[in-house]
Amino acid sequence: MRHFVRLVAAAAVVLAGAAACGGAEEANEYLTKDGKLKETLEFRVGQEGFAGVTGTVWKCEPDGSWSVSRYVNDKVSEPERKGKLAPKELEALAKTLAAEEFSKLPKEFGRDSKVNRQLLTIRFGDKQTRCVLNPGETPQQAAPDKESPKAATWNHFVAIHQAIQQHLKGDEAPGKKPGEDKKPEGKP
Repeated sequence: MRHFVRLVAAAAVVLAGAAACGGAEEANEYLTKDGKLKETLEFRVGQEGFAGVTGTVWKCEPDGSWSVSRYVNDKVSEPERKGKLAPKELEALAKTLAAEEFSKLPKEFGRDSKVNRQLLTIRFGDKQTRCVLNPGETPQQAAPDKESPKAATWNHFVAIHQAIQQHLKGDEAPGKKPGEDKKPEGKP
């Protein structure tokens, strides 16, 4: 029994120390008191090439207004899709950013590609993190083995980018209009 009490006391000290050292992030680091995002949230998938960087951008404004657009370098086209997230969806995005410790992700990680890189960038206000891939590669394909010390960074990044695409109706392939891959009703 004495060993059990010592074990519980030791666990309490460890947990208190972890909390004091700034353990996991909290959703309120990303949300205002009235349930809006503190900053604009953006996810870009771009491909370097002859024209510069071209790709798709998913953007969510602090009030929940979102859009999905194509871009070439700094020129963003009119949105292909847009909408507005409900307060619970904004909270879910904030919780994902916190749970995946977005603020602790490195500025850049991934492949050491120099030519025609594929760039996946998540930005929240002034903080951004970029995953560099080979052309046509997905983060899941490029991720290191789960035993690698670098695996956590990849997993956090993938979870955030999937949450953004899910909430901003961006689950279709970049550049495709909603339903473009779907067959007409009644057709095999």
